[in-house]
Amino acid sequence: MIFVYNLILILLYPFYIILSSIHPKAKLFRETRKEGKKRIQSFLTTFKDQKKIWLHASSAGELEQALAIYRVLKENHPEIPILITVFSLSVKTIDKLPSEGKAYLPLDFFWQWNFKDFNVQIFITFTWDTFPNLLSKLKKRNCKTYLCSAAIDANSYRIKYAPLFRFFYENFDGIGVVDEENLKNFKKLFYKEIHITGDSRYDSIIYKLENSNISKMDLEKLKLGKEFIIFASTYKECDLQLYPHLRRIFDLYPKIKVWIFPHHVEKERIQETIYHLNQNHIQEILLYSDSNFKKKYKHAKIVVVDQLGILAHAYKFSKICYVGGGFTLRIHNT
Repeated sequence: MIFVYNLILILLYPFYIILSSIHPKAKLFRETRKEGKKRIQSFLTTFKDQKKIWLHASSAGELEQALAIYRVLKENHPEIPILITVFSLSVKTIDKLPSEGKAYLPLDFFWQWNFKDFNVQIFITFTWDTFPNLLSKLKKRNCKTYLCSAAIDANSYRIKYAPLFRFFYENFDGIGVVDEENLKNFKKLFYKEIHITGDSRYDSIIYKLENSNISKMDLEKLKLGKEFIIFASTYKECDLQLYPHLRRIFDLYPKIKVWIFPHHVEKERIQETIYHLNQNHIQEILLYSDSNFKKKYKHAKIVVVDQLGILAHAYKFSKICYVGGGFTLRIHNT
């Protein structure tokens, strides 16, 4: 199956090159992969005579999992340099990561992994991200490879067609799954060491709550919301399903306000959120970043939070929380 996998990648490669030459986001993606490969090589060269650990996270949620493991590793082995890679461009603060190396991961073309001094002792990837060519290369270098905080839906195509996708996992030395249900799912894909180890994201969230301080201004804003409902990590489908019912909620409970935390806070997503609210005849909208937030708050029905880092602190102030993602793929992490 690895042959078929690589054949598909080779066939797709010309389209990738063409798309990255005409589409701005695809161009940015390709540029970050080129830069990522240089950064990985630089890390390997800089620490070529030392033991090294490589942690990989697909997106922001998986990065929280990786950082939890990173902190444990550094606490016990501060002398070991660690490389953290991410895949999604939604992770925009990559240079702020605390590790000795940080990079966007290149695509899994088999020719990508021809690094000089390619000597890593442990590679850990999180939740579901697997790269068969990279894993194969690492195993040939006697690297121990693991999938951590692993989760997969029972309806996933990888489970439905398990014989076709077992090669994605064959080069792992072990898999740690989040719960009993996922243990059953992964046993259909992996026959070696597999255990329930939990989700390291919880450790990361607890760490952030214990070590991050919310600003006085943000705390004052949250305290204004004596009775509010949270819509957390909302996607477009959440807007379409929920917003038609908001006016009825406000009619039944006039004092209630709704604070919406879109999953992404880019300008386009914030505008999309406001557009869908307006489509459902809701105009009393206040942006969290508004300079006159305190004065305008009492007249608003909706607060759209266009700033990161607030949600984890906001949960304890709310009456009811809805967490998005369930209408599309899976409920997002809280």
